[in-house]
Amino acid sequence: MLDESGNVVGIVASKLDALKVASLIEDIPQNVNFAIKASVAAGFFDANSIGYERGQAGATLALADVAERAKTFTVGIACGK
Repeated sequence: MLDESGNVVGIVASKLDALKVASLIEDIPQNVNFAIKASVAAGFFDANSIGYERGQAGATLALADVAERAKTFTVGIACGK
């Protein structure tokens, strides 16, 4: 999860099962995700001696520029059930 300057403000952990909720409330929820705060992730990194850089609040970037910046440090992780 990034801010308008392209800095990480959270780590998406999961998303709402829209189909399951839709079957219960007869409406399709949109854009419901669950994330870990960046400060919690930083605490984990610190406790495990994992290096990271802190970003600075800066100018608001165009969405396409935020996406391009994110490509340089974003990875997908999938866990099998």
